[in-house]
Amino acid sequence: MFLKVKRFYPPVVEIIPLLILLYTVFLLSFSYGRISNGVPVNFTLTGVPTAWGDRTVLLAFGAVAVGVYFLLSIINYKFILSPANLIIINKHKSSEEGNLSKNQFETIRVIAARTILLIKSLVGLLLLYIYRGVVGISLGNQFELGLGILLIVGAIIFTVIIMTSKIYFIKERG
Repeated sequence: MFLKVKRFYPPVVEIIPLLILLYTVFLLSFSYGRISNGVPVNFTLTGVPTAWGDRTVLLAFGAVAVGVYFLLSIINYKFILSPANLIIINKHKSSEEGNLSKNQFETIRVIAARTILLIKSLVGLLLLYIYRGVVGISLGNQFELGLGILLIVGAIIFTVIIMTSKIYFIKERG
């Protein structure tokens, strides 16, 4: 598996989203007992809490973080191992116009694998940031989440736009 991943990015880079996930789980396990029954569950755009809920929401939040990590990992590995199952290629066209060359296909495959890894890291960072903020607010250490959440969401959107435009230009260049 790692030999195939090595063609797309260094396998060591996979440690980054894993460390983010482990830190989130670590924070969950050590902060759950210290938190009173109420945790913020709804926020304004600037991160000020507007509604409070039961602390069991934190367990669901941890489950979401683990689920997102594994889902994006499975998608990335499936894309690396067998991309033909995930990319729809029209094999019934009468002309070669519109079909991807093998070189274009491999370039798109590399870009997509790297982007999925980056998105996995950014989504993990987003969930960690939100979780840390919720814990901090619950313990009285901070007042709001802050605007960092908007920066991370902006980075995710920017990453998707860059990936989409790169793939479009690869397709158009022929």
